[in-house]
Amino acid sequence: MKLHLHHSEGNVINACDDDSISVNGERHEKSLIISSALLILDWSPTRVDEIDAEHLREVAKFCEIGDVVILGTGVSSPLPNPEWQAPFAALNVPLEVMSLRAACRTYNILCGDGRKVIAALLLGG
Repeated sequence: MKLHLHHSEGNVINACDDDSISVNGERHEKSLIISSALLILDWSPTRVDEIDAEHLREVAKFCEIGDVVILGTGVSSPLPNPEWQAPFAALNVPLEVMSLRAACRTYNILCGDGRKVIAALLLGG
């Protein structure tokens, strides 16, 4: 699925499918964390059932540059584990859990609106 965004600053997701994400024209096949100013490649979890508190603390440490966190979970959108909210609730930052494709679209829309969004996107599982 090709995605379009009408701004040229920061990291843009150009396309995504079940196995890869294209960021700024470069294809990635491993989980990553992205914001307009940040790109962390090879985030270690690849499936929802691998996510633990440490993975979420890794994402939460970037919340000073974001006002919302999106977790892209692959092809499905599971109900969020209540424990996932804890590191973000302590910072008063909402966590939204959705499928990978929805997360990529939402990331671009929010960035295009000038929002400070961080997306943690699962790939490879």
